[in-house]
Amino acid sequence: MEATASLHDTPEALARRKPMRSEANIKRNEYQIDVHADNVAKVLNDRFATQVIDWTLKERVDQGAVSEFRWGAEEKELLEKIFSHPKEVGFELPMRDSKFRKFVYSIINNGLNSTDVALFQKFKYRLPLKALGLAHDISDFNFKKDIHHSSLNSKVALQSGYYMLEATLKPREYSARIKFDSTASYIKGGGTDHYALRVQSGVMTKRLLWLKTDARLSLNIDLPVDRLINKADITHFRIVRLTRNFFLSRLYKKLGLSFDLSRAPWLSETQFAEQWQRYDRLFHPNHMHLASNQRAGVGATPSRVSSPNAQLQEILRLLARQR
Repeated sequence: MEATASLHDTPEALARRKPMRSEANIKRNEYQIDVHADNVAKVLNDRFATQVIDWTLKERVDQGAVSEFRWGAEEKELLEKIFSHPKEVGFELPMRDSKFRKFVYSIINNGLNSTDVALFQKFKYRLPLKALGLAHDISDFNFKKDIHHSSLNSKVALQSGYYMLEATLKPREYSARIKFDSTASYIKGGGTDHYALRVQSGVMTKRLLWLKTDARLSLNIDLPVDRLINKADITHFRIVRLTRNFFLSRLYKKLGLSFDLSRAPWLSETQFAEQWQRYDRLFHPNHMHLASNQRAGVGATPSRVSSPNAQLQEILRLLARQR
């Protein structure tokens, strides 16, 4: 609680209090100035998007519950600084759009409610998420067509964090087994991570990507037949940055588990890695082939009890033998 002056304070006491208030203001200003073009996307995602996503998960807003969200004084002040000086943080282009500018200041001043979340879901593809550093599209990748496969390679490194890959492919010939694997090549320390994915023609397919540090991303595209994917065949391609908790909620949903937001902060890095490995195995070709066979009934253990029709046929055969 901030100290206030009283009639009994001496001039010496008042003089001692002035530096304390100035020091607090200096620290707050230093914190705000630390936001720049190279880290503003991370600040927006880690500090602001995280709060909003946690609110939607906790209040079940995405399931239709009615709720409201308000920024704290410090967050509101920082948001005003970022968007009041867009040129300094690289947001000059999106803030030229008057509708987006009004949308931003409405969120800063009024916070969010359930209706805003529903409108965001409806119009999110129109928002300049790429300009805000929160999404990447095919223009951020170089497309290359080789003899045996096509590929997409990121022009710059993607920042470490959690992402959702969305893709829709429409080759000339239909295929339910388009190979669309990704590889993250880490900038510092080397090393790679691989993310398997199989895509069905004309169907949007999604999977999570976890980049442990900054990395360049490459995606190889192969058809099961001796044909190549052209760039025009990629009708939708987006990589969206996620918050940690939203990433976990999607991961748990894929595993068929319930996600408890209150326990998420207590999930250790070892436990996180174990759940990630379970998720990643679901996209392995061998697992997908086995799951497909199970859905089709291939390799299923035959029932020991014959069907009524089979039993009737057996009775007729026995009667025929006795004649």
